[in-house]
Amino acid sequence: ILAIANGRAQQARRYTVDTTAPKLVQFESFSADTGILTVLFDEPLRVSTVSPTAIALQDSFGPHTGFTLNRVNLTGGTVITASNSLELSIRLSTFDLNTIKAIPTLCVSLGSTCFLRYSTLLFTDIAGNPVTALADRSVASTDYALSYTRDNTPPVLADFSINMNSTTIVLTFDETVSLSSFRATAITLQSTNTSTSTQY
Repeated sequence: ILAIANGRAQQARRYTVDTTAPKLVQFESFSADTGILTVLFDEPLRVSTVSPTAIALQDSFGPHTGFTLNRVNLTGGTVITASNSLELSIRLSTFDLNTIKAIPTLCVSLGSTCFLRYSTLLFTDIAGNPVTALADRSVASTDYALSYTRDNTPPVLADFSINMNSTTIVLTFDETVSLSSFRATAITLQSTNTSTSTQY
């Protein structure tokens, strides 16, 4: 074949615009520890168009008899993906991650407890085609997280207050805690921050 030298490039006789909407390939991973989810698509997305609020996570493929569907629609999030790519990574907001952690059946293990849903507003491809929406449907392994990381970070006390009139203590933690695991006998009050001070 005769090479085409630089400066002698030929223009395409016909050009067909990309009108195909991007589609889901796999919900790759979700971390309940860091709040990062990663999703793979079949063509590059335009990262500047990503809208995390188009995403929802739910604990089943959809409503069905004898099951109460739990669903969290994201209120925000940070796009981690830095450039146009097949892969989209988002860090959930603290509020959304804590909302998910408060539901004991949602995104708690590997497998079908963490299903992904999103609308066409999630992003467009490079040509401007909106992504194909992922709505409720029959069970599909592409829809739930292929990899799951459990929450391995212990809650940290952020603040507390005590009311001597109502004899109540309010403890505020940096993440959702399990109420059923609370043990009042594990709390110690002392007059100073040293362990040798008067304790109650």
